[in-house]
Amino acid sequence: MRLINEYYVARKDDAVSWKCQPDTYLAPDRWREEKRLGCFNAFLAGVLGVGLYFVHLNHPFLKLEYEITSWPRFFGSALFCYAWIDFFSYLGHMLLHSPFLYRNVQ
Repeated sequence: MRLINEYYVARKDDAVSWKCQPDTYLAPDRWREEKRLGCFNAFLAGVLGVGLYFVHLNHPFLKLEYEITSWPRFFGSALFCYAWIDFFSYLGHMLLHSPFLYRNVQ
């Protein structure tokens, strides 16, 4: 929500300095659709990443040797892997929304 308040709400009067199309804004239904699809895509990426992690546990494709020492550690590692993937997806997404990239990459 911080990004929304910082870039859309607080700077709405100064849209010419930061928006490519300063006179257009998303309709409320499109805004809800954007949030719904964005959350779904983040969830799907996390689930697929954790699924890849589980496949790797049963059929290792990396040359690492390890064993499951306890189930709590196993599930904790899976949750950590999910959070790790979600964090870096979010970080990459935020970097793509930086003002420098918006103004200089086309």
